[in-house]
Amino acid sequence: MKNKKLKRIRLILVLLIVIANAFVTFALPKILGISLGDDLIRFIGASAGLLIALVIFELADYIIKSDPKSKEKDLVLMTGITFLIIAYATILGAYYEYGLIRLKRDASYSADLNLISISLIVDAILFIGISIACARLKQNTVWGYRNTYTLKSKDTWNKVNKLASVLSFIVAVALIVMSIVMANLYAYLVFLAMILIEILVCNAYSARVYKDEIQKNA
Repeated sequence: MKNKKLKRIRLILVLLIVIANAFVTFALPKILGISLGDDLIRFIGASAGLLIALVIFELADYIIKSDPKSKEKDLVLMTGITFLIIAYATILGAYYEYGLIRLKRDASYSADLNLISISLIVDAILFIGISIACARLKQNTVWGYRNTYTLKSKDTWNKVNKLASVLSFIVAVALIVMSIVMANLYAYLVFLAMILIEILVCNAYSARVYKDEIQKNA
């Protein structure tokens, strides 16, 4: 019952954001007496992103319920991550619209630079959420750090996801620092490199932990 209520809240929230986006995209520029151009494209892009995210997480809900290893706490954590994703898309979309309006009124405003900064900070918040989730999720086939080793062993799952939690938090701190001192396109390349390193480290660690467990139980 609680999960159904959260799903309704999530759906209502997304629909309200889409309505607000329609107002900001089509009505607000006319009220301010300015033209931003490509209104329909911007509206479809922002709204479609939210709706696609909602569909993906509805499917994830179904998969988790079908997974006998999942617990009610996993569903709550997953819902929290869903709200983080929705917040991510909403904040970036809102700031993009703000940047366009500000740029129309002040040609010297650096919208791109500020958008990158905001994007990095929002990414950092998302990774903090991932860090919290990884440290608490029980073994399942949808969320957390999943590979052949972590899905075979509960002990390997717990150890690897705790490592993933720490690494995700480090990535979040690095993103916040980059948003201040390195707010340019190169920051995204560094971001992608950090994610790749995290994946490689977790894969190597999971193989080692699982091998040690097998040898210990032999």
